[in-house]
Amino acid sequence: AAIRECSFGIPVTDLPVVFTFFLTKALLDPEESVKNSVLDCGIDIIKHHEEKCVPLLLTPNCLESYLNAANSKQGNSVREGAVVFMGALARHLPKGDERILSVTHRLLETLSTPSDQVQSATARCLIPLVPLIGGEVDKIIADLTKQLLSGKKSSDRRGAAFGLAGIVKGLGLPSLGKYHIMDLLKEAVEDKKNHVAREGALMAVECLYATLGRLFEPYVVSILPLLLICSSDSNKSVRIASKDAAKVIMEKLSVHGVKMVMPNLLKTLTEEQNWRTRVAAIEVLGSMAYCAPAQLSQCLPQIVPALVDCFSDTHPEVQDGIKDALRSVGSVIKSPEIISLVPTLLEALEDPNSKTASALDKLMHTAFVNSVDSASLALIVPVLCRGLKNSMMETKRKTAQIVGSICSLITDPTDIIPYLPALLLPLKEVNI
Repeated sequence: AAIRECSFGIPVTDLPVVFTFFLTKALLDPEESVKNSVLDCGIDIIKHHEEKCVPLLLTPNCLESYLNAANSKQGNSVREGAVVFMGALARHLPKGDERILSVTHRLLETLSTPSDQVQSATARCLIPLVPLIGGEVDKIIADLTKQLLSGKKSSDRRGAAFGLAGIVKGLGLPSLGKYHIMDLLKEAVEDKKNHVAREGALMAVECLYATLGRLFEPYVVSILPLLLICSSDSNKSVRIASKDAAKVIMEKLSVHGVKMVMPNLLKTLTEEQNWRTRVAAIEVLGSMAYCAPAQLSQCLPQIVPALVDCFSDTHPEVQDGIKDALRSVGSVIKSPEIISLVPTLLEALEDPNSKTASALDKLMHTAFVNSVDSASLALIVPVLCRGLKNSMMETKRKTAQIVGSICSLITDPTDIIPYLPALLLPLKEVNI
């Protein structure tokens, strides 16, 4: 903050010294917060001086020279800084200035850096430049697509994925249709003879969703089944790219997005024969535990029963995947009383015949004080349903008492609504 305030009073002719300090000293600080402050400071200085600082900083001897920093943690920080500052400078160039295209090509070259940090920063800098580069966009998209689907190195393909996402965001969502990008990606994912193209296409899906966010959701329904299929690919790199893309998508889905993808995921659990694909669907469902509360209340009532039903699959990887997914659900529970019961509840879900009774006993002897959230209900209700179906009337009455205790602590009534059909009828039978 002090540097920013002081730098506004520095003569524009001294700015090369300031930015040299940023790139050779300040950005090498081990603290991420310091580096972020330096980047913000540099951008603010450029905004303050505008086009007056362009001829001093946008030169081969100043910012451009740092684009060739070593491929190391510190070198990547320097390169990221140079990219961010060059992108900020280019915004102050008039449309049609030949330096815009020069900067754009330098940024595109930087995409080959084997660092997500540098590649994502480069993609962000490309976004505002896209409207300024005119007819060159067609060639840039063609080159990025070629690199994406046939680049020799994985880092080159990933860089192209970031770059393509940045260009698309700069152009707007209609560009996906105009340049047939989604058709090309689907075709590449389905190309069984070319694992390089499959991996590149999956990277592009990941970067497009990370960059465009919910604007990209309409394409998720059609692409998700292909991601699940690729999770059982014979090539390890393709499997990793598929899981990475699925994880990014699931972490940012809206309530509407959850509703769109849930049927495909549940269908995969019940109908898919390939165990790797089933495990992938299980992992994706488990990752939904980290959605926002509104999404959780929508999806968990469907997810947990579906996962529990999969315990009938004897494949050890499937079994482990289910346990991990259920643990993910348990990890987002907020009620302290129920957090301590998570291991017991998971055991009851895995082995209901022998573990339900002990889980009900622990629930019965727990003094519930804090509110009960949707994640808690997702693990508890299947155990309660099992207890209400028990042949012993004493067990049914005990379970009914637990239901009453828990329902009195539910802060959002909509959380319990999905479970009412499974609970009400057996509860009425207990009262007869």
